[in-house]
Amino acid sequence: MKTKFQACQTLAVDINATPAQIKDAYRNLARQWHPDRFIDPIEKQTAEERFKQINAAYEYLKKEIEPMDIGFAQSSNVKSDFRSTAKRESSSTHLTAEELYQEASTLGKNRYYEEAIVILGLAIKLSPRYSQAYRYRGFIRSVLGFEMSAEADFRRARAIEVGLSPQAPVPSPKT
Repeated sequence: MKTKFQACQTLAVDINATPAQIKDAYRNLARQWHPDRFIDPIEKQTAEERFKQINAAYEYLKKEIEPMDIGFAQSSNVKSDFRSTAKRESSSTHLTAEELYQEASTLGKNRYYEEAIVILGLAIKLSPRYSQAYRYRGFIRSVLGFEMSAEADFRRARAIEVGLSPQAPVPSPKT
C-alpha cells in the first residue's frame, strides 16, 4: 500500500475508521475472499490476489495506528503469544488432548477462533482419533468461512466415528 487512503479504500472503511471498524472490515473481507472458498482455478487465482491486497492493506493500517492503541495491540499479540505459550505448555506440562480441547472451547466461545484452531490441532496431534476435536475445528473453520477445510474435518470426524483410520483418505459423501 502506498497511502492510508488506498488501504482504507481496499478495506472499504472510512479514513477515520476506528481500529475496531478496520479489524471488522478486514475479517469480513478475509472470510469473503479467502482462496479456500473457491474451487474454480480462475476464481481461486482472483481470490488469492484480492486476499493479498486485503492483508497488505490491513498490515499497513496496523502500522499507521499508534502501537499503544489497544485494538491492534491485543489482536496481534494474543495470537503470537498464545501460539508459543500453547506449544510450550503442551510439551512441558503434558496437557492431555481433552484439556487442550477444553482450552480451545473457551477460546472459541470468546471468539479467538484462530487460536482455538491451533490448540485443536495440538489436541489432534496428541490424540489422532479424537473425533470431537476434528468436529469442533471444522465448526470453527466453517464460522471463519473456510468451507473446504471445515468439510475435511467433518469427514475425518465421521470416518473416526465409523472406525476408519484418521489418516485414511475419506471419500466425499455422495450428493
